[in-house]
Amino acid sequence: MAPTWEERLQGVDCPLCAPRTTIGAFNIEIAKLTIATLYLGRNQVFRGYCVLIFDPRHVTGLQHLSQEENRALIRAGAIRFGLIHLGCPKFSASS
Repeated sequence: MAPTWEERLQGVDCPLCAPRTTIGAFNIEIAKLTIATLYLGRNQVFRGYCVLIFDPRHVTGLQHLSQEENRALIRAGAIRFGLIHLGCPKFSASS
């Protein structure tokens, strides 16, 4: 029997939780960062569409990250992809 919606929210059989394949039906792994993994979406409705998946535990949204986890996620992505270097105000690692 498939998990209920409530069970899915708790992480039961979550297809996004680790371990994940590097090449899957929907995503291709691009980079392992310190706290997340970046995947290129196979369905390129928008050129370069990617998904950044938080690795340490199951979460269903950014609001479920602690302040430290949120900063680490932003810092990992921003440093890796040059957003801090470019001075992008929405991705300040110090805020």
